[in-house]
Amino acid sequence: MMVKTKSTYLILMALPLVLSGCSDTAKDELDEDVSNTGISLSMEADLPRTATTVNIAAAAYEDGDDAPLVGGDVLLARTEAEEKILQPRENRTNYYQNTLLLNNPSTSIELEVVFDAQGSRANRWYPTDELLVDPGPGSLVGYNASLTFPEEIQITEPQNDIRYTRREDEFEMQWLGSAADELSVVGRSTCYSDNKADPIDWVSSFNIDDDQSQPFTIADFIPEEKVFKTTNVFENTLTSVLQVFPTLFLDTLTFGLYKADNVNLDQFNLEYCTINLSLVRKQRGILGKGVSGGRVMGSRSDSIKVEYRP
Repeated sequence: MMVKTKSTYLILMALPLVLSGCSDTAKDELDEDVSNTGISLSMEADLPRTATTVNIAAAAYEDGDDAPLVGGDVLLARTEAEEKILQPRENRTNYYQNTLLLNNPSTSIELEVVFDAQGSRANRWYPTDELLVDPGPGSLVGYNASLTFPEEIQITEPQNDIRYTRREDEFEMQWLGSAADELSVVGRSTCYSDNKADPIDWVSSFNIDDDQSQPFTIADFIPEEKVFKTTNVFENTLTSVLQVFPTLFLDTLTFGLYKADNVNLDQFNLEYCTINLSLVRKQRGILGKGVSGGRVMGSRSDSIKVEYRP
């Protein structure tokens, strides 16, 4: 295995089961940057290469626990082009998302908790006959955070759609652009069976140095073991879903609440696999006055696909 950094695997084949087992409060599994006291805000916004629309996800915490917005409180995100309320997902009490247009890739994004009774009722998931009470601004109103994006990243090697035949096959990933605060490699591996069984999907994530070159093997993304356990890290899960699953992002992201599971290739008659690879360059944002903790990141990415066919 060429990669020297710790890898993280996130399984996708059992998402409905995993999501149903999540609690509303998961203090033990929160991002380490979330403070045990006071208000914490976490947000990541991703801008894929050549895109003008950014995906944004955010969450709020109080004293280390989920702090779902109540009454007329909302999370409002702004760019120079537009502003939108981040919308909660059905039955997810502390998860908010949306997409915003950008006039310029260097545009900053501002996140603020505001009191907007009318806006808070848009796209609500709770029953329409539920009594609506707006008690006034809550304890989170006025807290804010902001971010900007790092320099664009561009993958130059390997070439798109290149094919490999062995797990030990090596390839050198190369890219352009100036380093920022962090760099992640995110791979979505989808393996198909020769007997028409349902495909198996998972995500692998690596934090690496942003020095424009990193060696990998196919086994870094499709392990040699027949059975391997998935794990989850807050930042890697967030980045993985933002980068690799733009269509699934709105439904599956739960801010670190995934539980470990197994990928079992033992009885799977593997025919071939595709590996969608994304390089994610991240730049830290700024937490506003009075915010005790959290993690704010602006990221830019580029993606390619390779194939493993033994």
